[in-house]
Amino acid sequence: DESGKDPSDESDTGKAGTGDESGTGSDADTREQIIVKVNINEDGPSIASTTGERKHGSTFIEVTVDDTLFNEKLSKGEENAVLSILIDNRENFEFTGITGQTIKNMELRNATLEINTGLGSYFIPAKFLNIDEIKGILGENIALSEILVNIKISEKEESMTENIKDTFSKNELSIMSSPIEFSIECSYGNKQVKIDMFSGPVKRAIPIPDSVNPEDVTTTILLEPDGTIHHTATKVIEENGKFFAELTSFTSGTFMLVYNSTEFKDVENHWSKEYVNELGARQVVKGVGNDNFNPENDITRAELVVMIVRALGIKAYGDSEKFSDVEEGFWYSDAINAAREYGIITGYTDNTFRPKQKITREESIAMISRAMRLLGIENKITEAEVQQYLQLFEDGNSFGAWSRKDAAYAIKHKIILGSGGKIMPHNNIKRGEAAAIILRMLRTAGLI
Repeated sequence: DESGKDPSDESDTGKAGTGDESGTGSDADTREQIIVKVNINEDGPSIASTTGERKHGSTFIEVTVDDTLFNEKLSKGEENAVLSILIDNRENFEFTGITGQTIKNMELRNATLEINTGLGSYFIPAKFLNIDEIKGILGENIALSEILVNIKISEKEESMTENIKDTFSKNELSIMSSPIEFSIECSYGNKQVKIDMFSGPVKRAIPIPDSVNPEDVTTTILLEPDGTIHHTATKVIEENGKFFAELTSFTSGTFMLVYNSTEFKDVENHWSKEYVNELGARQVVKGVGNDNFNPENDITRAELVVMIVRALGIKAYGDSEKFSDVEEGFWYSDAINAAREYGIITGYTDNTFRPKQKITREESIAMISRAMRLLGIENKITEAEVQQYLQLFEDGNSFGAWSRKDAAYAIKHKIILGSGGKIMPHNNIKRGEAAAIILRMLRTAGLI
């Protein structure tokens, strides 16, 4: 019982995109001073006390940090430092003042920028912002120090368009919070670039309203302007008696906490029931009609990729090479393009992917192992360990040379369990098995 398969009806993976930013509006006559604490490392001394201004005409608290002081303290800090900004107000928040060079300096020190507000928190590893790539878009001949970085955390009630409301109704999703936008924009002169995608997983936290039972928060949904929605890996955490939804995503955008319950009729007495129903509730897997899932059906290569991409919440972000047999506009094309860009799939030597071909357990294990590495699941494994883990199964040595290490990696982390002492690498993987390995991956990564 175990590795797995994806739904037959996978026709609603959305296009990339994020909502537009709300402006700061005009200044009001009265401004209220807000004290903002800026620290290096969680328990370190305050490195600055910056005054933000609550503009009543715009509802934004604007915080500008001295970039020189920021870099000075960063240079004295340790590797993996956390630069934290704390503001205990539930207001729309805008953070300005740091430059692209500061982000680069943070990247070189493997530092993380942590912004904590009453509305939400943002934990941004600088290395995932790809500031050199942003510089190339804004202008190759400009200096990183000339690039301004703007970060916002704000309520986006206007994101609840009629299309989104219809999608929520269709999927029987109950709203558990206001929509919160997390956005990062880089600018040079009159040119702006919004960072929609990250090269690695970025965490955020949204306070669960006091009126909501934390157990009723199923997951977080990313809202797209075109009315589509995407699952975002979410777990509920408690800090000092307050509950938060901690979500992990590779994208910027507008997020909302939701409740959903899914029970497929044909998994009621199937070993995969827990896996299938939870992924269904999280909007990762779809049924095949009449509240059925068909857990024993084989899965195609395209279906499994769509399932993995939904679980990770990734989207295509560039114009990289496309597979010759994956046409644009098909229900699986966006997911396959995203998976290729993030290194989850490689395809065949003739530049085909063969999306409609049934996928074996060996091939699916290779895909899931690459997804595990993308999530940062510890992947050091020696050749001796490879042999050790493969020998746990009668047929463990029947994996090809190209997949042995991936298989051992997945076995080591208990993502694949086998059945009856066998792992059956050349058998086709089934839908229930696919749900199992994907949910185990998310749990092992600590994302749900």
